[in-house]
Amino acid sequence: MKRRTYKLETNFIDCGGEKRLLVFVHGMSGGAWIWDNFTAFFSAAGYSCLTFSVRGHGGSEGAGAFTGVLHSFDSYVRDLELVLSEYAGRKPVLIGHSMGGAVVQRYIELHPEEASAAVLLASVPRYPGNPRRACRRSIALKLLGSSNLSMTLFAVFGIRRISGLVKTSFCAHLDRDAAENFALKMCRESLPAALRIAFGRLYGETSYSGKIPVMVAGGGLDYLFGLDEFKATAEYYGTEAVIFPEMCHEMAIAPNWREAAEAVSGFLQSLC
Repeated sequence: MKRRTYKLETNFIDCGGEKRLLVFVHGMSGGAWIWDNFTAFFSAAGYSCLTFSVRGHGGSEGAGAFTGVLHSFDSYVRDLELVLSEYAGRKPVLIGHSMGGAVVQRYIELHPEEASAAVLLASVPRYPGNPRRACRRSIALKLLGSSNLSMTLFAVFGIRRISGLVKTSFCAHLDRDAAENFALKMCRESLPAALRIAFGRLYGETSYSGKIPVMVAGGGLDYLFGLDEFKATAEYYGTEAVIFPEMCHEMAIAPNWREAAEAVSGFLQSLC
């Protein structure tokens, strides 16, 4: 069966030079816009930056009352493959946040020679007891627990109440402007993708091949994932987790996002 290809929103900042291309992959309900702080930071440092929105997110095709909530996790991986096909030979550094971190992890399993490094920020982890699984089942309870009436109306019917959305657990540690911007731009997440992450098997390998270096970072204020999960993911990749005690889940737009960006910058410099 022929797979449909969606028109994806992409934003490329070409800084030229010899520094690695950085490709950013957003998380659930996000889009390319969530990386604005990071792309400004890294392009100023001379890195070319590519952001994109997976299907049904941001400015990409695939949203809608019926189709917009039926995309699979694997389709997001295919979107990354499609975007990177335009930059064949560049061997970029892949930087993924939350669900985007899971997409990055699956991509480097499938294409271990196509990236030079990976950075996982507040990423969907690997379950300590089974590296092929994403995380403990408690994530489903956390997602449900984060819901209020506004979140339910938005997730089920697409009705957006900004004042209610900014009161969710995801926005608890953001400043008012960042929380309102997040609530305004977030999109409904695909149910099959969300269920796969919460309950299904995301990854194929039970041990890491070690072909590229991986940085794993997480925050002490993360609502979805715990420090033990970040550490278990880092252990899988043969490294140590970088923990920011005062960082929340939305690391790219948190008030202290620069701390994470500077840590990623240090990791990139170490690759040289």
